[in-house]
Amino acid sequence: LVRTCSLLRGEEVLARAITGTAKFYVMTPGTQLKLHCGQGNLRLFVQLGILIPKGPLLRVGNKERRWQEGKVLILDDSFMHSVRHEGSGTRVTLSLPVWHPDIHHRFMLP
Repeated sequence: LVRTCSLLRGEEVLARAITGTAKFYVMTPGTQLKLHCGQGNLRLFVQLGILIPKGPLLRVGNKERRWQEGKVLILDDSFMHSVRHEGSGTRVTLSLPVWHPDIHHRFMLP
């Protein structure tokens, strides 16, 4: 955790692209997040799979995606999406909000 915080607070280009609070999301078996969407499309969420058992599923529109340990899943939460966990172990992801690369914003990197 200390190394993660150090990397996120660094001066590297990737660290400066983060536009909000990095969060660890923990989801236990049987959890369901109902259909919802974010407030806008200025940013994307980069989600790193930390602990990924079988069972968690992300649905965006009519497409289903699954997290993988050590892999990144990028989510544009301006689209309606839902999450459910029908597995047996706890799911943990690290979520990083970053500026959407197709939208120019005054706080973005040049």
